[in-house]
Amino acid sequence: MQSAFYPCSIYNAVSQGDIKKIERLLKSGVNPNVKCQTKGVIADILRYIFFPLSEKGQTPLDRAIQDMKEAYNLWGSPIISNDIITLLIESGAVIEKEKIDYLPLIFEYASKEVIELFLAKGAFNGSEEQSRSIVLSALGRSAENIQEYEEIAELALSFVQSKELKQEILDRVFLYWSYSTNKMAILLKQGANINVTDENGESKLMEVLRAIPFTRNAEEIIFLIRNGIDVNIKNKHSNITALDIINRQKQKYEYDKVSSEVIEKLLYEKGAKSGAQLPK
Repeated sequence: MQSAFYPCSIYNAVSQGDIKKIERLLKSGVNPNVKCQTKGVIADILRYIFFPLSEKGQTPLDRAIQDMKEAYNLWGSPIISNDIITLLIESGAVIEKEKIDYLPLIFEYASKEVIELFLAKGAFNGSEEQSRSIVLSALGRSAENIQEYEEIAELALSFVQSKELKQEILDRVFLYWSYSTNKMAILLKQGANINVTDENGESKLMEVLRAIPFTRNAEEIIFLIRNGIDVNIKNKHSNITALDIINRQKQKYEYDKVSSEVIEKLLYEKGAKSGAQLPK
């Protein structure tokens, strides 16, 4: 179907991930900001016949951003979506500033180049709400490419003016969303408190030790101990420590004896004690 008759042909090309077709349509003069229904061709044709001036619907850029998240969840890579988003913006697609949900998604899934393109087009509105959202998204993204992760983390954190808010976000992500030594190292470098605790007074070390079996996370446990985490932090309700958690886990579940011995040796070297041995 030709674009002159069906303006939403570019939207469909985006939904199909057909970058060559998108390029052809843009060169032929198709409007990259057309708003289309998500229910298919018939719905779009009826809309253009009866409501030609309607502002409702989704743009090709909206769809590309949506598909970027889905592509990552399905295949672990949004590479094609990055290229499509770049092509659309460079061809005149408008980034609607009132859509503050754009940037968090971009910071979580897009390449650094796409993020910089959005920022250059004025997508950041300067609000504390948006700053918080993009930092949480940036720090929560995959750290598979550790260099890109660090660069995007630094970029996102630069938008947070409040030192207290920055510390709060770093500590929260470190405690709940960091499950690799690479990500933990970057967060600590940016200022996360290694001894931050949750609502029960438990540290990241205690949280990781609660995994079943705890020795599956030996690399993360050893990283935390060697980087100076307080091994005697106590649960504020039960007074148990990291050592108590290990002993309980060993009684209930199978575990890797070699890794367990390495972890326990490191704990004892750092002065680890049972909660019963520490002052109340």
